[in-house]
Amino acid sequence: MLSWHTGRRTSGFSIAALLAVGMLVPTPAAADGAQVSGGAPGTVAAPQAPAEVRQQQIPTQATPKPHAPRHDEAPAADHVVAELTRTDLRPFAMLGVTWTGGLRDDQTVVEVRWREAGASGARTWSPWTELHTEPASEEGVPGTEPQWTGKADAAAVRVISSANARPEGLALSTIDPRGRSVSTTASTASTMSTVSTAAVSRPAIISRATWGASTSGSCDSPIYGRTTRGAVIHHTAGNNTYTKSQSASIVKATQAYHKRSRGWCDIGYNFLVDKYGQIFEGRAGGTTKPVRAAHSGNGTVNEETMGVSLMGTFASTTPSAAMKTAVVNLVAWRFDNYGIAGKGTYSIGGITLNRIAGHRNVVSTECPGAKAYAWLSQSGGLRDRVVTKLAAAPAPAPAPSADFGYNNLTVPSSRRIPLAGHGYGHGIGMSQYGAQGAAKRGVTYDRILAHYYRGTQLGTKTGNIRVLISQDTTDSVIVAGRSGLVFRDIAAKKIVKLPTTVSGRTVTRWRIIQVATRKTQSTLQYMTTGGFRSFRDTRWTGAGQFEGPSAISLILPDNSAVRYRGALRSALPSVGSTSRNTINAVPIEHYVRGVIAAEMPASWMPEALKAQAVAARTYGVRAITSSRYYDICNTTACQVYGGVSRETATTDTAVRSTAGKILTYAGKPALTQFSSSSGGFSATGSQPYLKAVSDSYDNWSGNPHHSWTKTVAASTIERAYPSIGTLKRLKVTKRNGYGAWGGRVSTITLVGSKKTVTITGNAARWAFGLKSNWFRF
Repeated sequence: MLSWHTGRRTSGFSIAALLAVGMLVPTPAAADGAQVSGGAPGTVAAPQAPAEVRQQQIPTQATPKPHAPRHDEAPAADHVVAELTRTDLRPFAMLGVTWTGGLRDDQTVVEVRWREAGASGARTWSPWTELHTEPASEEGVPGTEPQWTGKADAAAVRVISSANARPEGLALSTIDPRGRSVSTTASTASTMSTVSTAAVSRPAIISRATWGASTSGSCDSPIYGRTTRGAVIHHTAGNNTYTKSQSASIVKATQAYHKRSRGWCDIGYNFLVDKYGQIFEGRAGGTTKPVRAAHSGNGTVNEETMGVSLMGTFASTTPSAAMKTAVVNLVAWRFDNYGIAGKGTYSIGGITLNRIAGHRNVVSTECPGAKAYAWLSQSGGLRDRVVTKLAAAPAPAPAPSADFGYNNLTVPSSRRIPLAGHGYGHGIGMSQYGAQGAAKRGVTYDRILAHYYRGTQLGTKTGNIRVLISQDTTDSVIVAGRSGLVFRDIAAKKIVKLPTTVSGRTVTRWRIIQVATRKTQSTLQYMTTGGFRSFRDTRWTGAGQFEGPSAISLILPDNSAVRYRGALRSALPSVGSTSRNTINAVPIEHYVRGVIAAEMPASWMPEALKAQAVAARTYGVRAITSSRYYDICNTTACQVYGGVSRETATTDTAVRSTAGKILTYAGKPALTQFSSSSGGFSATGSQPYLKAVSDSYDNWSGNPHHSWTKTVAASTIERAYPSIGTLKRLKVTKRNGYGAWGGRVSTITLVGSKKTVTITGNAARWAFGLKSNWFRF
């Protein structure tokens, strides 16, 4: 199972409110699911027809109502938080409960019952069954483990909360088996071919194709950890009475629930093992590879361990002998592939684990159940048997080259080097295309931000910011004349209202410029016809600015105009300076309005724009300083800011919807770096909350940067590094370990006819003209 907390009811629960029954609302698209089939002994039922995932919505209401027990059931307690009374449904074989917010999994109990056909054909109701709760993982929503029911046609749900919480988006999901099953003999069940140097024999593994996995969406481009470092043992929960021929259907239904109800890109486990000793391939990406799954509740553990789920419930039931042997064979084979000892501890994801650990060792949960957990460490248990099997294995054959076809390249005779890559930009923090991909899946802006900036909190901040307007390269500040314009001498705290006409002529422009004979001072001038003229005897030392109207047009050196809110200031870089720079002093909220559309398409989803608004506001607030004459620049060196001229209705709405909200870490504004596209895995940044994060949101059809190709001429590299002479060979010598191909390039060696040079991946990116430092040959 995948829960973080047991969700087990304890004494002292204070039960809250009875809620109304909702309507049956089909999900927009059917998922591939499970088919129950008899199947011949020794066969694997491989369901080929799709199954439908449906949801029964359970709306909340403001006024709690007492729970009146019915004659055929005992009350869970005096009250329940939410209830779906016994409701007829279309046939289903698995169910689960999800919600979008309002409940804490460690303070919540979810119970279900279902109506099923008995041996005589009579329909009977099951006892109330607790479903252990699971927090949101990856991009998904919180919910319960799935429960295999077999042939059922009605269900009831009740939710109990110790915190009197009111759930949001509560729904019962049912997976409906349909269509015809195809039986596949056990001898052909293992269809996956791999190349291994392991001395321990590979056990038979039922491939995804055989059990009928659906395509995996973003998981079709698998994310890989650096290596496999251990195993985490789980259980799927559900019942233990399934038949051998039903196992494939249970796996397929579990995938459908994980994808369509929990919002994950694929099934959460790497492998599943049934009580008959059948091993099923789980998440897509290869049985020999460290595929990142969603099994543990700890991102690093998900990336660098194999998640093995025992199919069934093992609180009071001991795993079968066949199941135990299959798990021993599977774990020993993978450990032998990666040179892992069967016993010992290691540090990962901020915790210390045994090489073979239970899910409860990673997060607070009873998984994999008391009996299964005890088996891990008992004499003659899983760890002992894996150690014995590894010790008995013969020495492995020599390992093949580790180049894998993408770390090493001899320059071809064409002298053109083909490259493939992922992402656009440095990849640190939020992926903007990823934010849009998440929003398209219905993810709210706060969850988008939490995904990319791990461990940050939402806070509030108001104030002003000073933006360096880099496009104004002259020493003067020139603005268009208009009504309401005033000049302020900041040091002297003097305000002068500027007229719209002088001597009957319309003032078209005003400017602040140094006094020609004394450039440490400034003066104010105006233009009607002809050139500029001095306005009265205005001279001052220090900064001066234009302000007043809601927007002021700044005239740039190319004679174009950009409108800004707030004040346009002529600032001295230092005391006594003879040069000037243009600053826009503006309230934070107005600043953010000028950033969003300059950084993200205004036509994108509202939640993506809100995420960008909070990131932009936070980035600006963090930059505010008293150590210099400006706080932030307006280019990609900081974040792009275009003033009023870049504002749009949709981006303004995003600013208003998130007014004042920033991200904080340890009580201070976070460094909310962002880039165009992560390519599927963000990069580690300079702060503890800027982690390398698996990013399935980034992979959607509208992102042209998630995957890309480019051909680079060898002469381009030779011009960048002339000391190497003629380029002969390129070899990636280090990667960061996150994502496909081993992740982003850290260092690469250029072997030339004269010299060999090692450069960073970032240097290679710029020298080769690539979108990012995540590339392969």
